[in-house]
Amino acid sequence: MLNPERYFGAFDQQGELVGFYYFESKPPDLDYGLGLRPDLTGQGLGLEFFLAGLEFARERYQPGRVYLHVAEFNERAVRVYGRAGFEVVSRHVRSFERFGEVPFLTMTEASKVCDR
Repeated sequence: MLNPERYFGAFDQQGELVGFYYFESKPPDLDYGLGLRPDLTGQGLGLEFFLAGLEFARERYQPGRVYLHVAEFNERAVRVYGRAGFEVVSRHVRSFERFGEVPFLTMTEASKVCDR
């Protein structure tokens, strides 16, 4: 894993890993990434999981803005982030050896978009 200091495990009350959070400080802003264990997706846990990581990020890093990058095809995640008050501010394409070119969305909090 590259940059392990940027990753944080998320555990349930039994100590089982349920996902991870990734934070990359880009002062005064922060890039936020996350992943929920695949067998836990589709159970209505996404928004709570996302908001828990966002709260942690705000306390630890105190960013001006929080950005996230999500594959455009990941409609379920895009909906969760939208429900959390994030909106698309740009689009870009990333190239992966295994998958080829993948369109991504960059999102940030809607209330912060005017501050750009």
